[in-house]
Amino acid sequence: DAMAMVASHAWATAPLTDVVTGNEFKIADFAGKNIYVETFATWCPNCKKQLTEVQAVKEKMASDVFIALSVEGADIDMDSLKAYAEKNGFDFIVAVATPEVLESLVTEFGADITNPPATPHFFISSKGEASELITGIESADELAGHLSMMMDN
Repeated sequence: DAMAMVASHAWATAPLTDVVTGNEFKIADFAGKNIYVETFATWCPNCKKQLTEVQAVKEKMASDVFIALSVEGADIDMDSLKAYAEKNGFDFIVAVATPEVLESLVTEFGADITNPPATPHFFISSKGEASELITGIESADELAGHLSMMMDN
């Protein structure tokens, strides 16, 4: 089942905090939905451009889950991250990737997941299957295409 597949990833079961709402969550909490995950940094212009595209997709595909994980570690605090999200109009989930989540993501996807300018992102289907890591800025239409294909499978 989708929950078991998602829960098989250590990064999906580690607790995170949405800096905008203050709510604790695990990526696995959203099993059964299509999920988009991107790692980013607030200092990264490519990330801001990609997350702006993510916001556009979220407005069209509100039943899907969009999560942005800061890989800035101790260099960023939750208040600064929340201010960044609010200033840019990002109303999806924004959280600081904990060291354990980062380590697990690197183990599964490789070191590129921690390179924000490459705009690393991946998808988890409603069946719980994680895609390969994708790098490079994708338009809102391209992102929507990935999510639509996942629904068809």
